[in-house]
Amino acid sequence: MAATIKDVAKTLGMTSRGVQFRVNALADLIRPYLRPGPGGQIILTGRAIAILRQLEELRITEGLSVPQAISVLRLRASQVLATSQEEDGETIDSRRMSGWAVG
Repeated sequence: MAATIKDVAKTLGMTSRGVQFRVNALADLIRPYLRPGPGGQIILTGRAIAILRQLEELRITEGLSVPQAISVLRLRASQVLATSQEEDGETIDSRRMSGWAVG
C-alpha cells in the first residue's frame, strides 16, 4: 500500500505537517521507502507507513516524545543490523536493514 503524506496523516490521525516532520526526522531509516509522486508529492510505500506506525505506537504505548521514540527505533534498527551481520557474515545495505519495521 502506497500513500501520500496527506493520506498517511488521515490514517494516523495527525496533520500533514506532523507526518512530514516525522519523515524528515526518520530520513535515514525511511528514505529507501519514499517515491516521487505527481506534482512533487512524496509517496510513502507500505514499509515507510509501517515505520511511522511503529513510531506512533511507541509514542502512545510508552508515553515517549517523538524524538525519544525515534531514538528507540534507531536503536532497534542498529541491533537488527548487528545481529544480521553476525548471522550472515556480510554487510547489509540500508534497504534490507529496515525490514525489521514490517514484521
